[in-house]
Amino acid sequence: MDLDEETLLRRERVTGSAQALTLGVGIRYGPRPAGRRRFGTVSGAAGQDSGRGPRGPPHRPSAHARRRSARGDHDEACQLAEDVLARYREVRGADHPFTLAAANDLAIFRMRVGDSAVARKLIEDTAARFVHALGADHPYTLICQMNLANACFAANEITEAYRIAAQEGSRIDSDIEPAET
Repeated sequence: MDLDEETLLRRERVTGSAQALTLGVGIRYGPRPAGRRRFGTVSGAAGQDSGRGPRGPPHRPSAHARRRSARGDHDEACQLAEDVLARYREVRGADHPFTLAAANDLAIFRMRVGDSAVARKLIEDTAARFVHALGADHPYTLICQMNLANACFAANEITEAYRIAAQEGSRIDSDIEPAET
């Protein structure tokens, strides 16, 4: 198995066969014989995995909820995000990165409507699941941890908010500092 085939298999395992990035990897590696065989399997499975066929990335409903929230329709955004989260849990499982991203979005929308206690509980659980699924230093995990700090701040837990922000901020800084040569 060459590196391209490994990349495609890993992407398919983590994000699912119908996910836009998986399809993109399949297309990119399509000219190679192994990639072409794999892409045929991945693109053929796209309709079965999402239930909507290969058109449109599966994260579109989350984007719709984010647009609603950006327009000030926070209650509607919460409802859309709850629907997306329920669907991802059903289709992808509770610890899939898409499910966790949807839970992260829902927690943010909950903070925006003033439901900081629910938001904090949800984001705390989501942050722990991100650590388990992707590792403590993954960018999505770090973003979720910073959202946890925001949720603590919104719940008037200022000391905890600063503690989390300092801890995760130092982790982010260590990731972007150039290595000494």
